[in-house]
Amino acid sequence: MPGNDGVGGKVKMPDGRTLDPTGKAQADLQKDGVEITPIPQFTIKTTNLTTSGKTFVNVCTHPDVVPPRNVKRLNEQGEEVEGLSVPVAVGIGRRGGKGGKDSVTFDCVVNEAVMEEIAKDEQGGYRDFIVQLVMQYVENKSEKKVEEGGEKERGKRQATERTHQLPTL
Repeated sequence: MPGNDGVGGKVKMPDGRTLDPTGKAQADLQKDGVEITPIPQFTIKTTNLTTSGKTFVNVCTHPDVVPPRNVKRLNEQGEEVEGLSVPVAVGIGRRGGKGGKDSVTFDCVVNEAVMEEIAKDEQGGYRDFIVQLVMQYVENKSEKKVEEGGEKERGKRQATERTHQLPTL
């Protein structure tokens, strides 16, 4: 099984089951969620501070991801505060690289309403918020620190058909 670096592939077991990198059987995944093929929107390129390799984050959309919503919770002082919750589904990192340089690519899938809001925001603040949010999700998933402020946005990359498993709630 792969190490705890947020990167890996499926493992074929002698009994015929296929396990994902977390050790969960594919049959269990299918019971626990729905398979989607996300629509690519834009790519973020940054540097992994642990390995000095490149990290690519493909920001994608799919209507099955829960849309952003306002939520209320208690802050540290026990006061009710309102904030925005933006669900992000983060795929398993895929290793790659050219010319001997190591890289990892993650797909982060948000609801299509996120891109609609980005298109409406003339100042670009919402897009910056989403970029910072998905980078935080990738850091949490990979347990590796990426360069702060080092994000370079790129256009749509050549997308390949990839499917992701979304948990059902």
